[in-house]
Amino acid sequence: MKKIMKRAAAVLAAVGSLVMVTSTGSHAQAYNININNYNSGKCLEIEDSSTDNGARAQQWDCRGQEGSIFHRIDVGPGDQFMLVNRLSGKCLEVADSRNDNGAPIQQWTCNKAVRGMLWVPTGLAGVYLNYGSGKALEVENRSYSNGARIQQWEWAGENSQRWRLG
Repeated sequence: MKKIMKRAAAVLAAVGSLVMVTSTGSHAQAYNININNYNSGKCLEIEDSSTDNGARAQQWDCRGQEGSIFHRIDVGPGDQFMLVNRLSGKCLEVADSRNDNGAPIQQWTCNKAVRGMLWVPTGLAGVYLNYGSGKALEVENRSYSNGARIQQWEWAGENSQRWRLG
C-alpha cells in the first residue's frame, strides 16, 4: 500500500509540474477585458448581449454589460489571438472570413483554424488586424453613437480603428 501511495504522489507531483509549465507558456489568457474605441471611448459589445452565432458587434457606452466582456486567448504561432465573449463563449470574427472593406464583425463558434477569427497586433498602439484579411477592426463611419456597427477596413490611420484591450 505504501508503494502505491508513493507512486501516486510521484505521479501527481509530475502532473502538477507539467500543469505549471504549460500554464505559463505563450498561450496565456487575459480574462474579463473590455475593448474600448479610442475615438468614441465606447465599448465593443455583442448586440443585445446575444449568445447566437451571427450576432453583430457594435459599440455602446461601457457599463459592464455582459455582451461587452471578452477573454483574449493567444493561439499562436506568433502574436495571433482570439477574442471570446464571456457570456456566449463565441469568438469575434469577420463574417464569412471576408476580405472586403466594410465586412461586418460578428460572433461565431470558436475555431482557431478559421483565419477570420484570428487577430494580430500591428506594433501601432491599439491597432489590431484580422489575420485572414489584413484589415483593421473599426467603428463604421467613425461614429460616436451607441449602436454603431463594427466592421473591418483597410488601415487608414483613424482613431476609429484603434482599441484599448483591458
